[in-house]
Order: sequence, then structure tokens, then C-alpha cells
Amino acid sequence: MLTASDDPRWRSRYYSTGGARRRFLDAGSGPRALLCLHGIPSHHVIWREVIAALPPTIRAIAPDLTGFGCSEFPPGAGLSPDDQARDMLAMLDRLGVRRFGVVAHDYGALVACALLDSAPGRVTCLALANTSLLPGDWSGSWLSPLQFVRLPGVGELAFRLARPFMLRWAYSIYVLERRKLDGPLMDELWAPFEHGFERTLLRLFRERGAGPDNFRRWRAALSRYDGPALIAWGARDPTFTAQRAVDIAGLLPQAEKAVLPGASHFVQIDRPRALAHLLGRLVERVE
Repeated sequence: MLTASDDPRWRSRYYSTGGARRRFLDAGSGPRALLCLHGIPSHHVIWREVIAALPPTIRAIAPDLTGFGCSEFPPGAGLSPDDQARDMLAMLDRLGVRRFGVVAHDYGALVACALLDSAPGRVTCLALANTSLLPGDWSGSWLSPLQFVRLPGVGELAFRLARPFMLRWAYSIYVLERRKLDGPLMDELWAPFEHGFERTLLRLFRERGAGPDNFRRWRAALSRYDGPALIAWGARDPTFTAQRAVDIAGLLPQAEKAVLPGASHFVQIDRPRALAHLLGRLVERVE
């Protein structure tokens, strides 16, 4: 089980839907909700420092996506962005949240685009960070230590041999503030690997469920979106470079753009307060 801070604001909650128990962080209060979506291979704790720095009048909801973190992975559940978007809408319905903003990172940004495609009237504002809407970028960077899991047998063996220091090394490629990878945060990021998280990664990386048609649909959903938007980017990301921020800005020409020089891929770890400040301003723009 993942650990939680003694501060009650950071005690994760659970809800059940579709026969599966799911975990999420729910902090702050007020009429404006902000859904925080993580990427691969992280989970909701990646947003904790950002949420702590948000105005308390913003209700921040950071779930574990299906199959990630300590959310259960029921038989037959889907891991595609469209499947995840359906799960997120079901969660928000259960929490009584009708309209919400979204901040999404990495794979979570694809889920955000799927939300815009399926329920555009529910999204009040949108922030995307260090991601890509080009299908070729998701076929795998040579830098990514996770690419070996695509090889039959090799992936299973690698996960049996995996140790916490290996995950720390993998994160260190994408984090500039490496001191933050010592202690409790790294323990929490490793914990899902003790509870079957490899099933999610093996299936996700081997299925490659999102094809060009999906990306065209998600890009079209972004192009139709006319609400408040933000593109926040860690400038020193070795995989999703600042050029990808330019690509997305072409789809969201009215978006505020912020490139953070002191951040790599995991901008939530490197610059949580700066990101929280930008998100606070974004939510204030919601009418």
C-alpha cells in the first residue's frame, strides 16, 4: 500500500465503479474543480507538491488512472486514452463534479484530449504539459528505459529483476531536481511495482492501441476547444522537446504559453510552485 502524509489534506481516498476500487487525491474546496492527470509510469502522487501550492479555493482531484498506482485493474478494463476518459467521467460523476478544468501531463494529455472529444461541454479550462500529439512520438524514444518491455519474455524477466534504484535511475533522466528522488517520493513511485503494475505496462506498451486516426480525432478536439488554455513546458525534456509545445500551440493558438527553463519532463517535480502559479491564473480565467 502506498504511504500518505500525516496531513489529512494528502490522505488519498477511494471510490468504486465498474467493480473496481480506485484511488485519488481530493484537496481544496470551492466551486471550481481541477482534474490532474498523470502520465507513464507515474500516478497521482506526482501532483502532490503542485496541489499543495494551489489556492485552497480550487478543488484539485488527482486520480490514479486505471491500472496505475493503487487503482485496481479489473479483467477486461481498457487502458487506451478513450477508455481512461470514460473512467474519469464516471469518477467525476460519482463525486458530483459536473464541470471541471484539466491539467494533464505525458500520457494523461491524450486522456485530456479524449475528454474534450467525448464531453467538451464539461471542460472549463485546459493545461497540457510535456506531451505530444504525434503518434510516432509514442512508438518509443531510445532514451526510455521502458522500451524493453515490448520484447516477449524480456519484459517479464526485467520486471522480476527490477529494483527501486533502477526506477530512480529511470526517473533521473527526466528530472533535474534529483534530490527529490530520494526518500518518500521515490518510495511511493516504486510501490505500484510491488503490486502488479508490470501488468499495466506490459499491456500498454505491447498493445499500442492509439493509432493515427485516434490522434487526428484528439487533435481535432483540441482545435475545436475555445476555452482558457495553458501550455506549460519543462524546457529540458530530452523526449518531448519545446518543439512539441510549438506544435500544440498551433492547435490552441489562444493558449498562454510558458516554457520553464529549470524543468525537464517531470515539471511537477522540478517546478511545482511555478506550475501551480500558472494553473491558479488559468482557473481564474474561467467565467
